[in-house]
Amino acid sequence: MLLPTTATLATALAVASASLVAPVEKRGSLISNLVNIVEELIAILILEIERSNDQYFWDSYVNGTEVTDEWHFCKTLGDQCGPVLEEHYSTYITTETIDKLAKVGVNFLRIPITYAAWVAISAVLEFIEASVNPWAYTVSVINEASDNPIGFATAADCFLGEEHWSPYFDVTDNLVIDTHIYYFAAAGVYSGYAVGAICGQASAAPGDAKFPVFIGEWSLQTLYNNTYDNREELFNTQRYAWSHYVQGGAFWGAVFNGTDPVDGEGTQRDYWDYTGLIDANVIHTMTNQTYC
Repeated sequence: MLLPTTATLATALAVASASLVAPVEKRGSLISNLVNIVEELIAILILEIERSNDQYFWDSYVNGTEVTDEWHFCKTLGDQCGPVLEEHYSTYITTETIDKLAKVGVNFLRIPITYAAWVAISAVLEFIEASVNPWAYTVSVINEASDNPIGFATAADCFLGEEHWSPYFDVTDNLVIDTHIYYFAAAGVYSGYAVGAICGQASAAPGDAKFPVFIGEWSLQTLYNNTYDNREELFNTQRYAWSHYVQGGAFWGAVFNGTDPVDGEGTQRDYWDYTGLIDANVIHTMTNQTYC
């Protein structure tokens, strides 16, 4: 789900209830600087929270366990789960968070829906039917996009670009190709030498240009030698590249408190936390400067 950012979170939620899905404009007119809203708004929309997004919160309640998702989190906490999550939702991402994002040019919020949250319970159907636009909810199976029918499909890699998928659809179809580009999983990528890879990959991403391409997820972490000093260049280059060559991108995530170590300096939160990067003077309002 994509929501435009506004002056306050309340307005954003009003937009969500009034127009959950809008037609996508083609041919390069969708240029967005997006941030993934993880945990809080997802959960408001009956969605899953992930342990890696806020390790501190999870450790406060299920430390020492193998619990990694919201379903098992609540199964472990029992009747206390509701109050615990409601308190978390009300404080983790707030109206001030949305204002902070908007001030540096974020104009949409991407609210990803994970498979784990869509369970066969009546509350899900009731929520959809009670919404202003129930037609905006669609559960469609696009199975084994990686051409790997064995095992858990969404965990497999797929290196097929827009030009591979475009022949399957008519040019009039309202379709956007969403691709996720992470350099922490790219072979041999050092933070000091990633700029060339970013620009090269971005220039090739449009494929045959039949359909818009959107970079649905990206971050600043690279496979090797992450440094605080390189973060601003990596951010500016990716934000520019995703806006210049394709139809925008969504950084993961708005607030991210992952504590896993990275190769080099810091932990994951230093390379994945948008609001933290604003505070660290890494992210500024976009200018007319070119980076590729």
